[in-house]
Order: sequence, then structure tokens, then C-alpha cells
Amino acid sequence: MGFGGWQYYQSPGQVAARQLKQAAQARAEGHVVQSAALFAGVAQSGTEAASQGAVGLKGLLDLATLQALPAADAAQVLQHGLRARAAGHAPMSGKDVAGLGWALVAAHADKDPAGAKAVLDAIKVVETDKAKLATATLPLLERIVAADPRNAAAAIEYAELLDQRRDCARCEVLLAPHAAVLGKGEGARILGQIYAAKGRLDDSYALLQPYTEEKLKVFVKQQADYEAMVSGIEKSSIEMLRRDKAPAEFYKRYDAADEAGKREMVSGFIDEQMNASGALKALVQGLRQSAAIVPVALDLGIVTVQRAQTLSDTAARNAQFQAAEKVFLSIRGVVGNTDKYRLYLGQVYYWLGKQADGKKLFDELLASHKREPGMLIDVSVLLRSIGAVQEARALSEEAHAKATDNDLRWTAAHLRSVMNTDAQDELAWLERSDRSQARIRASIHTVRAQIAEQKGQRAAAKRDYELAAEEFAKMPESSTQLNSSALVHLALYSMEGDPKHRDAGLAQLDQALALMPMDSILLLNNVGAVGSAAAAAILGERIDLPLLHMPANFHLVTFLYDDEASLDRVRRTIRENEAVKKGLAYSEKAALLAPRNPRAYAFSGSIAAIVDDVGAMKSIATRATAAKVDMADGKERLRKLTDGSELKKNVEETQVQVRQAAALMGQSALQRSPASWAVAAGQWVDGQSALARLGQPFDADGAVKVAHKARALSPSAGTLSMLTESLENRAALRLAKANPAFAASLAKYGRLIEASTLMILHHDEDPEFRRLVQADPDIVEVMTLLRDRDRRFPSRSSPWAWLLFRYADPAYAQTLAARVKQDPTHDALIQLHMAVEPLQPETVIRRYHYALAISDRALAQRVLDEARKEGLELPDLLGRQLKG
Repeated sequence: MGFGGWQYYQSPGQVAARQLKQAAQARAEGHVVQSAALFAGVAQSGTEAASQGAVGLKGLLDLATLQALPAADAAQVLQHGLRARAAGHAPMSGKDVAGLGWALVAAHADKDPAGAKAVLDAIKVVETDKAKLATATLPLLERIVAADPRNAAAAIEYAELLDQRRDCARCEVLLAPHAAVLGKGEGARILGQIYAAKGRLDDSYALLQPYTEEKLKVFVKQQADYEAMVSGIEKSSIEMLRRDKAPAEFYKRYDAADEAGKREMVSGFIDEQMNASGALKALVQGLRQSAAIVPVALDLGIVTVQRAQTLSDTAARNAQFQAAEKVFLSIRGVVGNTDKYRLYLGQVYYWLGKQADGKKLFDELLASHKREPGMLIDVSVLLRSIGAVQEARALSEEAHAKATDNDLRWTAAHLRSVMNTDAQDELAWLERSDRSQARIRASIHTVRAQIAEQKGQRAAAKRDYELAAEEFAKMPESSTQLNSSALVHLALYSMEGDPKHRDAGLAQLDQALALMPMDSILLLNNVGAVGSAAAAAILGERIDLPLLHMPANFHLVTFLYDDEASLDRVRRTIRENEAVKKGLAYSEKAALLAPRNPRAYAFSGSIAAIVDDVGAMKSIATRATAAKVDMADGKERLRKLTDGSELKKNVEETQVQVRQAAALMGQSALQRSPASWAVAAGQWVDGQSALARLGQPFDADGAVKVAHKARALSPSAGTLSMLTESLENRAALRLAKANPAFAASLAKYGRLIEASTLMILHHDEDPEFRRLVQADPDIVEVMTLLRDRDRRFPSRSSPWAWLLFRYADPAYAQTLAARVKQDPTHDALIQLHMAVEPLQPETVIRRYHYALAISDRALAQRVLDEARKEGLELPDLLGRQLKG
């Protein structure tokens, strides 16, 4: 054969023709996999014979033919069919290929799980229902691992699926035997994080350290690339405008606009360019994927800090702290003695618990830059991120006052707006910001909606929320845009109950956090949203939250149980809830990144309290105390409540709550759901109680009547609490008329101390008042209700109940005192409140009464002495019996 003949023989068309014959012969001889491979090669050849290859493959993609093969061989045939499909010569639709695959999985799952798994792997590119794939894969992997426990690959893949369900116990069983071969893969991450949670610090470190190192470098580079591309698009957009590259209409409108209008047009043009950039979108997607390493790196940093804390040798301890410091700084990707490095180092010091060092570094930076506005803003941003909001707020205000440059002044104003004390304060600072920016306009709509909602103007609130959502939707995708848009959607869901807003909000928060996993504000917002979603899932079967126009929260679980057995069921449901586990994982990282923010401890603290996890409550209290939580805003609210400077506002907001709750109670749809109606009734009764505490007229008889009805319709701990509270408030009203000393206490302390607490205080310290209380018909009913409650919760009681029965029935009181003494949750819960909330009379009195109930008079005296030393004003009557 000459050269020309050889070329012809080897030409793609001739090769394809020979392969068709070979494929047909292989099929005739029963070699189906070989035949499929040859037909697929022809289909991918790009020759005129490609379509014949696809036809040949279609003949093999027959259920009877495939079922006659071993499952692994059938999987290969499916893969060859999908190869042809990718080349543009599909022998059948993806849906039909998936259908064949599912039929094969059903046929082989029991006897050949590995083969069935190979089939699933083959069709996963065309099966759109990923949840169905995961559900089918789990039992197959379980059988594969059970048959061969040494199969590390199957064990790791199985653990990855279980990890998505947060099934840590089964993941550990699967992965622990393979710890030595997990390397830098996902199995190392999963087992490392499990060991971290269990305190196996050395084992966790050995797994997480190699896993994170290279992946962090990828993330840091992509983050830098993203920032560079955003900056580049901004500059090129400005250059386009300068070179008259925009549409002619743009320049006409620009010339006619005022200065604010011109800035708005330029900002809008830049946003359009960013939204149109496919490269930016691809980079955002890549960043979202690479940023998944950040939470793991945070876990590694936490483990490294905890390892350091266990070491007694000073040099070794310091070396571990330095290692943790290095891990945290590597997430930021900063090195060298630059301002940026020192800024982030100061932040890391706060994370490590070295707050004095962090503050010193920030102060030095401010001094070296003569407290110029730019550095004030930079430090303010970082202080806000770690939860030192009072300090951050002051710096942003200083920057705003000093700035002569408009951009800096607007930036400072916007920063101050996100550290607002209330909605009106936020609006005032937003209006000082650059309103030509879409995010500022959207934020103004959002806060106006919040103000309208507080006033009960639901239509106006909805309109402004929708305008905000429209503005945010036009902005280029970023963590800030996604976060702000998510909060608007969740607010609309709370108002309207439309699940599309809930789903959009949760998805956007997830996306925002995926882009910026180090952002403590995003973490805290995710904790709130995930916690609300978890509560909604748990409450949803009995309480119609959309009908109530309210977000879910765990305080409402009291409406789900009425005895110890049902309480245990609720607690078990909470512990096992996947969203709760996710929220707790977020909370752990939030407490690291924002150690001084009270919100960082709120969700984990509330869950610990509900499920009676004493160890967790004490641990959270210890951690929050060590972090010196910023309580400035809480103290300011207490001050305003005490001096009555916002009394009018508080009364108006409470009256709105009462009117809205009354309207809900009157809805026929709500009346068909007893538990839901009881929740609305609880809001109305709470409103009446709030009016009473504010010294305003309230409907005491109406509150008792509503509470009785709620209790009859839907017996629960929530409706019992509602009923006892309404009875106590009515009794307090009557007792104040009969006893001037008690009336004076209510007038002086009623805004800060609950009427029932003041009542029991006077009852315990004043024999004459005690006789009035014991004879009051509402208190007599309360005692009956408490006895009934104690029967249904045989291991529970409260210091308040003990004090009430202390003189009426001493023997019964002793039983209650024994319960209180054996129940460590009371003191743990008080410690938790004192760690994250400003010191207030109500908490002090409750702790004092707890000390009396457990017969610890020394503790009781210490509680009072410490509170008075802090300057807290307490009723003079308090502690009198300790002197007797």
C-alpha cells in the first residue's frame, strides 16, 4: 500500500467505517460493552458515520439487553451512550437514559449494590433530581460498606452524604478506621470537624491542617482576583463614559440631571456593566466554591487555640497561639508589617481572647494616622465585626464629623447607619449618605418599611419592602447585596406568609455567606434565619405562622407541650432538627468572629435553655463573660425605660401590638386553629401586661378572660403561663389599691420589675401584705394552677412558686424547695442571662430568690451586695429578712 493509500486507510471516515463493522460483530458475538465503546467512538468521530454510531448505540440502550448484563457492565454501556450525547449525537434523550438507569438500579440494588451504584454514577449527569439521587445512593453505599468495611472510598462517599444531614455519629464510625488514609480529601474535613467538636484536639488538628493549607491559598487568590476585577470594571466603565462610549441618550439625561442625579446615573451604569460581565459571574461562582474552605479553617484555628489552652509549658503554649494566629491571618491572605496586616492582626487578637492587645494595636494605628477619617472607618468596621458596637459607632461618628471628602463622609454615614440604635436613627444616618447609590436608596425603603410596620401601617410597609427588593435585584451580585435583599424577602415573608419570599431569603443568605464566610454579620443573620426556619418546621404542624403574620421563634414552643412527657418529645425534636444543628454550628463560629456581640450567644443560649443543657448554658456564660460582651445598647434601653424618655414611643408601639393581636383573634380562619388562636391571644395578653408595666390603663378583666379561653382551647405551658400572668396582673392592680407601699413599689420599679416579682417580694418581706395576697381570689386560683402544673411536671418548680407556698402550705413549699435545689437549670439560666444582658433588678431578684429557695443565705446576701456595688437601685425591702 502506497503512502496515499495508507492515508486513505487511516482517514477518520475509513476508521469510523471499520469501527462500525467491528461494533456490529462484537454485538453479534455478545460483547455488548465492547460494541457500545466502538459505536460511541463512531458517534464522537465527527464523520458522516457519526449518526450511524448513535443508531447502533440506541440499539444497545434497551432495557432487556442491559438487564442481561452485570450491573457494572450496564453502567459502562450507559456511559458510552452519554459520551455520544455529549458529542451531539444522542442515541436517546437524557430523560430516557435516566429512566433506564433507575430501572437497572431497582433490579440490582439488593444483590449487587456496587453495580447499582455504578449505574447511579453513570446517570447522575442527566438526572435533574439530585435529592432523589442522594436518597437512592445512601442505602447502596451502606450495603457496600457493610459488605467490605475496608472499602475506604465507599466509606468516605457515604460519610459525605451523611455529613449533609449532619449525622456526625455515623460519619465518625465510617471514617475513624480510615483516618490514616484520608489525606487532604473531604473525609479528613468531616472527621477533623467531628473530632474538634468532641475535644479530640490533636486528632482534629492532624486532619484539618493538611486539608486547609492549599485550599486556603486558592480561596485567597480568587478573592483577590474578584476584588481586582470589580475594581477594573469600575475603572473601565468610567473610562467608557469619558470616551463617549455610552448611548447618546445617557449623555442627554446626564447633562440635564443635578449633581445627585449624575452620581446616580454613573453608579447605575457601572452596575449594568458588572451585571453584564460573564467573567465576573464566573469568578463569583468560583469564589463561592473555594470559600467553602473558610469555615474549616476557622475550625482549625479554634482547635489550635484550644490546644494552646491545654498546655502548661509557656513556650509550647505561645507557639500554639502563634500557629492559631497564622491560621486566622492566612484566611485574610495578608502578610508583612503593613497597615492592612496590623488591622487584621488586631482583629485576630480579639478572636484569640487577647482583647487588650487588639485594642492597643487599633489605638496605635489611629494615633499613627492622626485619627484621619479613612483609618477611623477601617477600625470602626473591624470593631463592629467583633461586636464592639459602642466603640465602632463612636469612631464612625468621629470620621463623619472630620471628613471633608464627600465619599468618606458618605461612607462614614452609611457605616453609622448599620450600627443604629433604632429604625429612626438608621433612617437619619442613611439620609446623610449618598442617596445616588442604589444600596442606599434600597436601604431607605427597607427602614421606612420597618417604621411603617411598627406603626401598624402594613400596606405602606409592604410597598416599601417591595421597592427595596426591586432596587436590590438590580444591583450586581455581592455578599452585601445578597444579605440585604435576603432580609427584605424574609421581612415580606413574615408579613405575608408567602413561602417564595422565605425560600428566596434563605437561599440568598446562604449565597452571601458562601461568598464571605468570615463576615460575622452575615453569620449572625444566617443564625437568625436558620433558627427561624428550624422553629417554623417544629411549630408548623400546630401553629399557622403565615396566618399570624409573624416569624417563627423558639419562645413559641411552650405552646406545644403541657406535661413532662410532651416536653421531652419537643426537646428531642429540637435536638434532632437539622436546621438547629446548622444554626448551632454557625453560632460557634459567630462567637469566635464576634465575641463581644450579644447576638453571637443568643441562639445557642436559647436552645441550651429549652433542652435543659446545663453544661452548654454554663459554657456559653463563661465564654461571653470572658469576651466582655458589649452591653452598651442594652444599658441605654434600660436607662430610657427607667427615666421614661421614650415612654410615648413605647406606649404607641405596644398599642399597635394590642390592636394587631385583637384583629388576628377576630379572624375566623385563625379561630379554626386553637393553638394559633392561643398564640395571637398570647400577643394580646402580653400587650396588656406591657401597658401595665408602662403604668398605662390596661384591660385586666379582658386579659384574664382571653387567657382562660386560650387555656381551654389549647392547653399548654404557654397558655398556662398566659393565664397565671394575667391573674397576677389583675391581683397586683387590686393589691396596689389596698396597700400603699406596694403601690409605691409598682410606680417606682414597675417598668423594670414584673408585677409578679414585686408582689412576691412584698409577700415574702411584709407580713401584712402577705395576708392580702393569700386572700386574693386571683392568687388563690394561681396557687391551684401551680399545684396542677407541679403534678404534670413532677421534677420541676420555681423559686417564685416556693415563695408563694412558703407560708400558705410550708410542707408543700419544702417539696418545691427540694425540686429547685435538685434542678441546676435555674442557676445556669440566671448565669447565662447575666453574661449577655446588662445587670437589671429583675435578674438580681430572681437570683436572690433562688438562693433563698436552696437555703444559701450567704449567696443571697452576696447577690444583693454585688448588685448594689454596681450601682443598681433595688427596692429597700429586698434583703430585709436576711438581717433578721
